[in-house]
Amino acid sequence: MGAGFLEKVYERAMFRDLTLRGVSAKTQASFPVCYKAVDTYTLALWERDCGQFLFANAGGKSAAIVREGRIVRIAVSGQWLGWFPNVDYEEVAVPVQAGDLLVLASEGIPDQENPAVAPYEDESFSRFLAGCSGLSALEVAQGILIDVERFADGRPQEDDQTILVAKVL
Repeated sequence: MGAGFLEKVYERAMFRDLTLRGVSAKTQASFPVCYKAVDTYTLALWERDCGQFLFANAGGKSAAIVREGRIVRIAVSGQWLGWFPNVDYEEVAVPVQAGDLLVLASEGIPDQENPAVAPYEDESFSRFLAGCSGLSALEVAQGILIDVERFADGRPQEDDQTILVAKVL
């Protein structure tokens, strides 16, 4: 399921990009999937009946479950979309329980550098997340952005910083 879903997302994104540039659908149909750009995606599919998330990853970096102050890293790998043709993507099922926080962040979070050109990295991200028990999803998301900005200490942001935080009820 992960491979097909991620491939479809990429194909749709490319079609939309090409359509916005005025290129016809006929041209898009013969356009190779592996073109100049690459994209990263992390898929987190909520399977309510099983009480778990199903993850597939295409180059994404930071995915974690926060449970009572412990960080459960989502170990699922995958190549960026558009980098290599015909790639299979691994899927991992992660059981969750009430109170768990799902945290997904784009590479702009761990890659943010400070004035000494040191990156925020997953260590800093994990340290911050470990103190988030009892916070709402909104408080965690806002706190991550504040922590990254504090770490950057005025160094400009060089990549998008996208965060998704969801609390399991």
